[in-house]
Amino acid sequence: MRDAGELQELSRKNIFLIGFMAVGKSTVGKKLAHKLNYEFVDLDSLIVQDVGLTIPEIFSKFGEKYFRTCESEMVKKVCNRKKQVVATGGGVVINSDNIKLMKKSGLLICLEAQPENILSRVELEGERPLLECQSPLEKIKDLLMERDLYYQEADFFIDTSCREIPEVVSEIIKILNNKI
Repeated sequence: MRDAGELQELSRKNIFLIGFMAVGKSTVGKKLAHKLNYEFVDLDSLIVQDVGLTIPEIFSKFGEKYFRTCESEMVKKVCNRKKQVVATGGGVVINSDNIKLMKKSGLLICLEAQPENILSRVELEGERPLLECQSPLEKIKDLLMERDLYYQEADFFIDTSCREIPEVVSEIIKILNNKI
C-alpha cells in the first residue's frame, strides 16, 4: 500500500506520450491534459517556437542532428516541471538520456499504430521530412523496427490503429487510476 506522500507525488508526475509519428500523440495529449487538468505540452511545437522555423525547415537548413540536439534541450526544460501531458516527437527516444530524464519525471505511454494506418494519417497531415522518399511505407516499417527497442522503454502501450481518440484517452485514464 502506498502512503499519502507517494500517491500525491505520483499524481503530480508528467505523462509522456511517445511513439512513432502520426500515432495520435498530440491529439490524444490535448484531450488527456484537459481531462486531467494538466498542462498540455507539444515538444515539437516548443522547438518550432524556440528556433523560429518549422520542423521541415529545421531539417532542411540544419539537418536531423541539429534538430535532435534541440529536442534533447527541450526535454531537459520540460522535465523540470510537473503535471504536464507531453506529446513528444517520434524520434525523441533514440537518445537514451531523453528516456532517462522522462522516466525520472513521469510515466511513458507509448502509442502505437500499424504502418499502413501511420501512412494514411501522414498522407492526410502533410510534410514529414523523414518520409520524403521513394517508398514511405517501407521507410515507416524500417524506422519502426529501428526504434522498437527504444519504444520498449515505455511503462504502458496502447494501439491507436482503429480506435477513436476518446477511447484511447479513457484507456490512459484507467491505466493512471490503476497506477496511482
